Amino acid sequence: MSNKPGYIPSTLAGKGGFKLGPELKAAKQQFECGFAIGTVDALFLCLGFGMPVPEWVQENFPDCLLEVLSLGPHKGKGSKARPPSALRADLRHFNRYDAVQRAAELGLKGEAKLKMAESLLSGTTSACGIPTIVNSNKIVRRALKKPGGIARFRYPRSLFVRDLVWTLTKS
Repeated sequence: MSNKPGYIPSTLAGKGGFKLGPELKAAKQQFECGFAIGTVDALFLCLGFGMPVPEWVQENFPDCLLEVLSLGPHKGKGSKARPPSALRADLRHFNRYDAVQRAAELGLKGEAKLKMAESLLSGTTSACGIPTIVNSNKIVRRALKKPGGIARFRYPRSLFVRDLVWTLTKS
């Protein structure tokens, strides 16, 4: 691979490209699972496509925006209590998990699979060593077993929200 993105969203996006309806449905599921970023993403997707903003977005947007900007109440302690930091960490974990899945699809097993995943991640913001890949893989597999677990790893589709997540200053 010559052009490696920071994150590989294809597992979340599915095959066949971007479709607004399913993305809004996924954003709503993300919000219903307790992740405010879904509401913010839905608003900017609707605005970007010139679509009417759903009622659930209109009702919840102000509180969700405060949470995403880390101005609202925090869940937990430390840097991961701040929603943008937590989302960045979750997306790194998911990217590592995705790399392991891709290596497994090639028929690789054990150490060879992990080395291939490490190679796929090199040059990305998720690049790390094999022990970290193994740890991220465990974190994602555990989360995916919970109801609504995939919502935690949904990558924002609105370009505005992507920039918001990656450029907010950490304090």
